[in-house]
Amino acid sequence: MAVPLIRRAVKQLEDDDGWVALGGVGQRLAALASDFDPRTFGHAKLGDLVEKTGAFEVRRTPGRGVHIRYKQPPKPGSNGKSKP
Repeated sequence: MAVPLIRRAVKQLEDDDGWVALGGVGQRLAALASDFDPRTFGHAKLGDLVEKTGAFEVRRTPGRGVHIRYKQPPKPGSNGKSKP
């Protein structure tokens, strides 16, 4: 599965808030697994694969490109709602 490898690449590059440029993730993936190819998973582009997994938030900013970060799983016992 692609998610653990992409997650590993993101973890190595992320800033304080977890966001990473998608291009940097692609470069890191090439270093971590030289045979990594999103087409193996049925997607022509890495961005399409990342979005399809549902495991990452995607932020597209005009002039700054695409950034991604790992979606944090909810904490056990959490209902996903914040307290007042």
